[in-house]
Amino acid sequence: MKFTANSHLRISFARLIIEAVCPQCGPLTVIPMEGITAILLAQKHTAETKHVVVLNGTIDLPEAAEEYCLDCLLIPLPWGEA
Repeated sequence: MKFTANSHLRISFARLIIEAVCPQCGPLTVIPMEGITAILLAQKHTAETKHVVVLNGTIDLPEAAEEYCLDCLLIPLPWGEA
């Protein structure tokens, strides 16, 4: 299969959703966040307050409406342009 800059592909990425909760302060966010963002927020909170943060998460597949379109990504494609 040959890919070009004009190839239209839809890819479903598994996503990591994390909820960060401090037992003393409560939830660190209003809604669960994607992956590393919640982890970095929890790390920052612990560094500043010395509190333990509980991380609760799941990995799922986004709904069809949330699929990513490669034409919309602003990262270099691994196969380059033709």
